[in-house]
Amino acid sequence: MGSLDSNSVWQYDGNDNVTPLAAFMNLGQGSISDALADLRSDFTVTDTGWLNIPPASGMTGSFQGRRIGDTVYLRGDSAPGLRWDTTSKTLVSNLQSVLQPSAGFHGVATTTLPVGDLFYHVIVSGATITARASRVTTSDPGASVALNLTYLAS
Repeated sequence: MGSLDSNSVWQYDGNDNVTPLAAFMNLGQGSISDALADLRSDFTVTDTGWLNIPPASGMTGSFQGRRIGDTVYLRGDSAPGLRWDTTSKTLVSNLQSVLQPSAGFHGVATTTLPVGDLFYHVIVSGATITARASRVTTSDPGASVALNLTYLAS
């Protein structure tokens, strides 16, 4: 009698009974159907929908994140209560585990205000998003970092 090979496809031998013909043909079709079901499960893409990400303590604004498969999309903006600093990183937000990157990365983000010399060095690492301004923002109250990022999740 035949058997399934390592790929779950039925392999016949000389002792297989071929009557009735439908049962004989379905042996092969059933194993192929099982193999296709396994393949489909490997390609299932999950979508979290847009999740709200609360700003860190002392920050204002709103963020959202969405994971589709292994790709994460962030959108939103945030500003500190007082000012951005150029010498230290400011904690912008903490990420839910489903939105955490596969590796930390650095990027540049723009401001929501129309000031040409202001930008932000953004670091997304593990569960945190931090930012440091290109200049002190005491003269630009309400200057916020606009985060529109895409990256691979862990």
